[in-house]
Amino acid sequence: MALYLDLIHTFCQTFERFELKRIPRSNNEEADQLAKLASSLTTIRYRSIILLTQEHSEIEEAMKEVLVSTNKPCWKNGIEAYLTTGSLPLDKKEARAVRVRAARFTMIAGELYKRGFHNPT
Repeated sequence: MALYLDLIHTFCQTFERFELKRIPRSNNEEADQLAKLASSLTTIRYRSIILLTQEHSEIEEAMKEVLVSTNKPCWKNGIEAYLTTGSLPLDKKEARAVRVRAARFTMIAGELYKRGFHNPT
């Protein structure tokens, strides 16, 4: 930025009057995109830039199609059930695995937290 400022100071001496304004980045997005596009086309001799305006957002259309399913069993469910109510799965291997994993966790205000070295609560 300092190099640009030095360059401006050398050019301003050749003009009778000039004005320097700072344009916020939020107001300069289109110019930035246009500059990036122009600089990426250095190998093309005759450049033409076509500006297209999008009628609607692609993201909003994609968001309408997203379906979130929360009915899948989560690895936390067994640990949370064991720590809050003491209930274990009927299968002995699964019950042992839940007890072993639950030893590394704790429930605080209904939330599952991993026990730390300095915070073994």
